[in-house]
Amino acid sequence: MGQGGASVSITGYRYWDFKRQFALEQDRNEDWVMFALESGSISYAVGSDSGEAGGGEAIICPPGVWLKRKVLKPVSFHYVSFRLNGRSDQASTPAQEGDDMLRALTSRCHIRFMDRERFFSNLRLMREADKLGKNEAARWRHYGFADLGMQVFYQSFIKNNKPISTDTQIEEAITELKKLAGAPLEIRQVAARYGMSPVQFIRRFRNATGQTPLEYVTDLRIGKACLLLEETEDTLDTIAEKCGYESGFYLSRVFLKQKGVRPSEYRRSYKV
Repeated sequence: MGQGGASVSITGYRYWDFKRQFALEQDRNEDWVMFALESGSISYAVGSDSGEAGGGEAIICPPGVWLKRKVLKPVSFHYVSFRLNGRSDQASTPAQEGDDMLRALTSRCHIRFMDRERFFSNLRLMREADKLGKNEAARWRHYGFADLGMQVFYQSFIKNNKPISTDTQIEEAITELKKLAGAPLEIRQVAARYGMSPVQFIRRFRNATGQTPLEYVTDLRIGKACLLLEETEDTLDTIAEKCGYESGFYLSRVFLKQKGVRPSEYRRSYKV
């Protein structure tokens, strides 16, 4: 993968299916590392950056930087280690050499791929390359990885060259949903405030964000529930009320579906 002189070589690849926990909670590598997630979710910290990632997303870690991770929901992912220009110490090479794809791929630690079908197709190509001979497998993995870089570059280009339509009504709705997420709400009522039917609102919201309004609100609520479980001794019913759910029982069901563990298990993991 290379333009304008910069290139990349894949130094390691492995696929894990439905992994329940990492053997190491943290490590650092001589090469760049990518965790490309098919399903499940993890928490991560790359240097001072931290967050959560799930299917359709990737975590990138530069050489020599500590990468911390923890499985939140059993995860299937591709591990790729790679070097820029054949060396391990070239964190700034893409910008210097003018290689737009590499610069985009290595400019952030958390990447969300908007074209999920293309993302998963590239991962499938990389996984199934083992059916070929060693040299052919390396070649086809290189193609798949290069296209991941192209996707990130395209997303970055679109974001920075905006006459792409921005749905201002949906931007306003997002701000409102953030304010209302902690209380019971009905999507049809929010849609009505903007003169839309629920079907129109859901379609436009998905086009703008890649999620339905309910998925977006659920992420906000579960994120708040995680914080309260970590930092308070509140009962589950109290946390449910603060997060917009009618009961601790209902919150527990949603939490288990989203995180793969019950709230009580999640809380225990933070009390060790």
